[in-house]
Amino acid sequence: MYEGKVVVVAGGTGGVGEGIAKWFAQNGATVVIPTRNVKKVDRARDYIAPNGEKVVFIEGNISDEADAVRVRDEIIETFGKIDAMVSSLFGWWQGDKLVDLSLDHWDYLINSSLTTHFIVGKTFIPAIEPGGSYSMIVGLSSVRPVPHSGPISVANAAELMLRKVFSVEDEGRVRINDINLGPINTRTRHPMYQSPDFIDALEVGEIAGEIAFGKASDMSDHSLPLRLRENFNEWKASL
Repeated sequence: MYEGKVVVVAGGTGGVGEGIAKWFAQNGATVVIPTRNVKKVDRARDYIAPNGEKVVFIEGNISDEADAVRVRDEIIETFGKIDAMVSSLFGWWQGDKLVDLSLDHWDYLINSSLTTHFIVGKTFIPAIEPGGSYSMIVGLSSVRPVPHSGPISVANAAELMLRKVFSVEDEGRVRINDINLGPINTRTRHPMYQSPDFIDALEVGEIAGEIAFGKASDMSDHSLPLRLRENFNEWKASL
């Protein structure tokens, strides 16, 4: 279905990202996953590409601008193009209330989430083929404040605006969207915190695939709220 397509999945060794990568790989795309933690590669490869699907891991820290540029250039040199990219960066955090949070911890959390999205977007969006797709995974906390997760709520809200500014400034050359998700059933989520009301990581990949190359490939400058399975099913039925 996606044969001949080159897809970059930032965060592709994470709980949600590996599901996204698996969806694209099992549907024929060449999937490139930058990672700074090579210890995760074997486990991720076994899950994403159990039948030898085309998955390539490139060691690099894309939260560092210079390394992000190096990784991008290596991808272009090796594969000649990037057709689509999905950024599934950072994860969840809970801890102190905002009034009790240290400045150092605030800086760490904002830099790990919002600033990393900025670096990845500014580095890779100009390299995506015209008409290609760039999707940002953003959480429900972007629109609903979550106690004891203040920095993530603030970062997610800013990421929504970051995506919108990327879209406006790119002027439609690349289709830039965000997928706004609630809790996800992942391999790393403890069973007691999973629910049939949640979609799973592979289904997040299906959403990104429909936006990149499928029935939603006309979507541009859009925020797609798919927070529960009922929202996902309704969206699929509307395609």
